[in-house]
Amino acid sequence: MAKKIISNNSFDRRAKRVERRRLRRKRNQRRNIFALALAATLIFFSGRFIISHLSNNSSAQSSLPESQITIVQGADDPAKEEKGTGKDQEIRYMTSTEAQSKRLLPRTEKKQADTYQSQLDTFLVTNQDVILYNRDSIKSTEVAALPKNTVVETYGHQDGWTKVTSVGREGYIRDEYLDVISDASQFVVVDGHLIVNASYGISTDYETVFHEDAAAALRVMTEAMERDGVKVEVATTYRSAADEAKELVLEGNPDHAPQPGHAVFQTGLGVKFYVEGTDPRMDNAFEKTAAFKWLKDHAHEYGFVLRYPQGSETITGYRADPTIFVYVGIEDASIISNEGLTLEVFYGVQ
Repeated sequence: MAKKIISNNSFDRRAKRVERRRLRRKRNQRRNIFALALAATLIFFSGRFIISHLSNNSSAQSSLPESQITIVQGADDPAKEEKGTGKDQEIRYMTSTEAQSKRLLPRTEKKQADTYQSQLDTFLVTNQDVILYNRDSIKSTEVAALPKNTVVETYGHQDGWTKVTSVGREGYIRDEYLDVISDASQFVVVDGHLIVNASYGISTDYETVFHEDAAAALRVMTEAMERDGVKVEVATTYRSAADEAKELVLEGNPDHAPQPGHAVFQTGLGVKFYVEGTDPRMDNAFEKTAAFKWLKDHAHEYGFVLRYPQGSETITGYRADPTIFVYVGIEDASIISNEGLTLEVFYGVQ
């Protein structure tokens, strides 16, 4: 069989093809490296631009250093600065004048439930002297005589009557004798709960009593503490705006503390604790006691939550206080406590 003769020219052509392929691969590699370098350069400068832009926006929105926090102050005094406990953190409190910008438009509607219910739905005010009846009939027994401008809790209405509570007394008042409280920054109710903080309050002439559900829960809770060998004392439950003002004087008018009309004790749902042998008006490091640890771990099981937890100043508008708890019911308290929330966050108010 004849052998196929391969000429030197064939070898030369094949070698040239191989060399061309090698050169193309090398050229493509250089292009890829250049493209990657260009992309990295673009990403780097784009990132610097974005960071610079965000930083400028942040500076435009606030002149505070990063170590400061903006929070609402209840009084009309100029803004003050205060060191955060143990963290050298600067906190700037706004004046209530600045807080006015958050206020809502005036209320014009009652927004009541169309049937009687056990859950609080709103607050209304009497437009004349009225009689509180024990049933929705003028033929029923008179519970009390309420003067004009008395604020009452309402629990729905039907057939021309509104179910109300006034200073712990339950009864019924004709719808036409009750008016809307136009100031939407007062008596804010969310999901049956009255919200009181630096932005929202209640009138200083409003009176109530320590809520019976809160009282029953407090009694059961303190008994449970005793069984666990933990002792705690109750300093305050309900107190009026006048009593709140006196208490602030006795405490030395502390900075950034709730003022009359904004104190949780006026709602009839707040509780202040202390331990035996200490003065409840003084800072006695209650957060370091066994009582506080027990309350922090178990209070929600009885419907109570810490009202002003550490780190919540920007939300509640007031300085942290480990001694003040508020009753919201077991279901809500469990979620608030387990998730580490404040009432403002949980109920969606500022």
